[in-house]
Amino acid sequence: FVGGNFEPSPKARLDAHCALPIRTTTLYLQYRLVVDTGIHSKQWSREQATEYMMKNTCMHRTEVVTEIDRYFVLPGQACAYMVGCLKILSLRQKAQDALKTKFDIKKFHEAVLVHGCLPLTLLEQVIDDYIEREKQNF
Repeated sequence: FVGGNFEPSPKARLDAHCALPIRTTTLYLQYRLVVDTGIHSKQWSREQATEYMMKNTCMHRTEVVTEIDRYFVLPGQACAYMVGCLKILSLRQKAQDALKTKFDIKKFHEAVLVHGCLPLTLLEQVIDDYIEREKQNF
């Protein structure tokens, strides 16, 4: 993340076709954080949350209502999603820094996903173990 925005790999950065979807996804994540916080901290009504999403996104009203309903019953879901995203990106950078040219994104993804849902502290240990295994293969 750069300035709170997803920063793609150098190769993807060169691909103009990636720019808009990446920026759009980043904006939608930020809008979801605002809505989640508005509902649970500012006591926004469904209508206030819906109005915010309709005003700031290109989502269809049906899609907005579905999202708003999810945030009402899952407090902090948008925040948890963002925290997890940032942690995984941080772990990817850690692996890239440690493994340099031997870093393989497919192996990293496998290491992240192989154990299913994990607390982030355990995921970090899984990635540390992955890094050590990969270093032994040099």
